[in-house]
Amino acid sequence: MPGRLLPFWGNTNQGWKMSKLKTHSGSKKRFRVTGNGDKVKAGAAGKRHGMRKRSQKMKREARQGMIMFKTDGDNVIKHYLRNS
Repeated sequence: MPGRLLPFWGNTNQGWKMSKLKTHSGSKKRFRVTGNGDKVKAGAAGKRHGMRKRSQKMKREARQGMIMFKTDGDNVIKHYLRNS
């Protein structure tokens, strides 16, 4: 929990310290932040099954990952990948 205080047992005189924020483990597997840190890469959706009925263009373009829209990427970084 973000607001929970945990006891700090160190050689400093702080006494209490905030707990660390953890990165969402499911997001680590699904998204990657680019080297500049402003864009988010993700895999293409809709290619788990039923690929026979998809067009060849869709299958070809879904092989590579995609760059998310700016607002969606900002939301992913803000809520799920805050420590990456």
